[in-house]
Amino acid sequence: MKINKKEELEKAAKYLLNLKETINLLDIVIRDAALEDVDSLVLQGIVKKYNKLYKQQLIHYDEMRTNGK
Repeated sequence: MKINKKEELEKAAKYLLNLKETINLLDIVIRDAALEDVDSLVLQGIVKKYNKLYKQQLIHYDEMRTNGK
């Protein structure tokens, strides 16, 4: 079965967009919500994890886009 490059790129782009949106929403919650310090720290850890994942997926997306894999 042949992989449809366009579809795979669209899926990857949508996933990146969703990750970025999640990160932005968590940042807003951390900034604006009345959170206890421990809860804020937990969310900051999640944001850090998702930022790392976003960067990794962005590299993968760029490789897919430029190398066609």
